[in-house]
Amino acid sequence: MQTLDPMRYQVIYLSQAGMKPRDFYGEMLRHLGEEPLFSLTKAKRLFEEVLRTRVEQGDKSLVVIIDEAQDITPAMLLELRFALNQQMDSVSLFTLILVGQSELRRTLRKNKFEAVAQRIQLRFHLTGLTEEESADYIRHQMKTSGLDDPFPFIFR
Repeated sequence: MQTLDPMRYQVIYLSQAGMKPRDFYGEMLRHLGEEPLFSLTKAKRLFEEVLRTRVEQGDKSLVVIIDEAQDITPAMLLELRFALNQQMDSVSLFTLILVGQSELRRTLRKNKFEAVAQRIQLRFHLTGLTEEESADYIRHQMKTSGLDDPFPFIFR
């Protein structure tokens, strides 16, 4: 997020376990400066209208990051398909980044989520650190905490 130019991108970060469609649209509308609506249908309509207006006016590109996405409800995953499906023309209304544990990959492999998985343009799986990378990471974290040489304390 920190590497995105704030003059060009507006980032919305969501991390709510068990997020439902109404929660999603409510949070999105709040972040976009709109009053969330109780009716899911009206909230979806307003969300689409706000996104289209942003694109037409040349506003910042919207980047939505959903963290802990492995905990998203099946209904919400299917709703993301519809939210992304608004991109009927060549201009994407928003970029969606799903961040989650390996269960997310397994979930997206299920037949009922095939349409969602097809809309994912880029996938990246972060593997575990090697022993050397782990040592470097620990050294960095300890140094950041004010300890110059962490290894005599860690590896005795």
